[in-house]
Amino acid sequence: MPNNADDFARELAKQIQQVEAAGSELHRKMGLDLLRVLIDKTPIGNRELWKINKGRSKRKLLPKGYVGGHLRHNWQVTIDRTTDAELDGISRSAAATYRREEPKVLRAPFGSIIYIQNPVPYSIPVMERGTSTQAPSGTFRVTIQEIAVKYNAQVGG
Repeated sequence: MPNNADDFARELAKQIQQVEAAGSELHRKMGLDLLRVLIDKTPIGNRELWKINKGRSKRKLLPKGYVGGHLRHNWQVTIDRTTDAELDGISRSAAATYRREEPKVLRAPFGSIIYIQNPVPYSIPVMERGTSTQAPSGTFRVTIQEIAVKYNAQVGG
């Protein structure tokens, strides 16, 4: 128990630091989980499932302009701002995209907004509306619900 105002102020400051440290850790942990799950659930084109190839037993065709892994490659993390800049390239591996974006989440200050976004124009139909047969329920809402359930008790739910 503090003896005077100075002791009380020091004790209060110490408790605030502990709360901020715990909150910062949880903030980043939730951000990393959300990033990992969204990247993992991003469909990569499967020629076997495309209408253009139904009934074709041999060589599978690619739709004009198709680049596999571009959607997965474009997951981006920004702090306290959004972006609409689409990245060039592909990432068939979820790990490559995660490794690129993970440090941004780890640097996020406590209380900041961690934006995890994908500015590819077809990300909304695929990831939210379920236009991909690999993710017919979409992935945004499903993932948000999974993360909310996972962390509900830790955030005071």
